[in-house]
Amino acid sequence: MMLSVSSVYADHSIHHITEPHKGQIDSAWVEVPGPGLIGLGFGPFFQLSESDTDIYGLRINLGYGTNDNVWGLDIGTVNSSNFSAGLAIGGWNKIGTAVGFQLGLINNVHSAYGFQFGGWNTSQEMTGFQIGGINDTQNTLGLQTGLWNNAEKNLKGFQTGLVNSAGYALGLQFGGINVAEEVGGFQLGGWNKAEKKMNGFQVGAVNEMENGVGLQFSLWSIAETILGVQFGALYTTSKAVMGLQYGIWNNADKSTGVQLGLINEAEKANFFQLGAINTTTTVNGFQCCGYNNAKNLNGIQFGWINRVSGSLRGMQIGLINISSGSGGAGFMPIINIGF
Repeated sequence: MMLSVSSVYADHSIHHITEPHKGQIDSAWVEVPGPGLIGLGFGPFFQLSESDTDIYGLRINLGYGTNDNVWGLDIGTVNSSNFSAGLAIGGWNKIGTAVGFQLGLINNVHSAYGFQFGGWNTSQEMTGFQIGGINDTQNTLGLQTGLWNNAEKNLKGFQTGLVNSAGYALGLQFGGINVAEEVGGFQLGGWNKAEKKMNGFQVGAVNEMENGVGLQFSLWSIAETILGVQFGALYTTSKAVMGLQYGIWNNADKSTGVQLGLINEAEKANFFQLGAINTTTTVNGFQCCGYNNAKNLNGIQFGWINRVSGSLRGMQIGLINISSGSGGAGFMPIINIGF
């Protein structure tokens, strides 16, 4: 029987190899050719089967075992292969491409198709399910559930956990904190953030988006621009909103649509402000129903107290009407008209 002895005097520490699609670590110091149905390893010292051979059946190791391809059941402290199909159970599963199941404290796979369960699951490409304390991928098609889930580039599917993060999330993020650069779908959690673009729904305690189309529903909703509905039980704010702002306090640089709340603020309001206190620089539309204040009014103010400090081009209807700029009388009860 021939013995294959690798460099005894080389550095045999366990390390990540440089080839991104490979999963093998250093070979054992002494390798003995063995039957392909079983592999036995005591890495880094001894291995029954050479590292460049395939195992069909069962591989068991104490220390570590490393082979080119493993088909079947792989059990050990450190399981290493370029390709694995079946079930790998170990402290550390270091695999290039894995089809099937990996159960371990650490599952480190380049391309995974199936199921990963462990303390820390990491892969470049994941198609299937990851369940663990930490799940970290570049691209995920399927489900990640854990304390922290990360799909660095693309998530197509679901993330459920304490903290969820993704580059582009197409599907659902459900957790305490949900963060993505772009979202197409749903964010449900305590704090939801779409850093660049949101197409879909945010439901949580605090919602943030850069540019969005859809719905924000929370206690506190923040958007750079939004086309749709912004609901904040306490506060909503946006630089530009086209649609509906609904909350106790609504704030917008430019509102095109409806602001409905106890307090409504806008630099420029087009169409409707409906609330106890409405204040804006320019109104093109309608203010109602308690105290209405505008610098320039092109439309109608209807409330108990109506005030225009600049230009009145329209009508004030209320108990007290004040126009201290151009158009209309300075002070008029009931109705004041300016042109």
